[in-house]
Amino acid sequence: MLAIAHKSIGEHARALKSRASWSRVLKKMNVPFDSPEADYDKMREFVESEQYSLSAEKEWYIQQGIESANMIAPSLQARHWQAYVSKKGSFIAPTIPWCLKAGKKKWSVLPTPG
Repeated sequence: MLAIAHKSIGEHARALKSRASWSRVLKKMNVPFDSPEADYDKMREFVESEQYSLSAEKEWYIQQGIESANMIAPSLQARHWQAYVSKKGSFIAPTIPWCLKAGKKKWSVLPTPG
């Protein structure tokens, strides 16, 4: 039950709005409709009770950072520019302004105006 709630926590209100929306979420997450944790009424009761808390270990955040860096590195490497890293490593400053845009499956590097 907690694994399903964790996957859908950001969208649980929409996911549990109706049985149809819950079914779409289960299908998207490849959760069999007949599995015990897929029960709509039990999940709705569980989420509405707010008797849970979610947390992640520091290693999970590090892993997510590395995976994100690996996703955007090719875009950054394809550009003709330099980046400067502070001696303490607390910030990176490029030679030109830029921003990152999150897409559904990848990150994009976009030039900023000005």
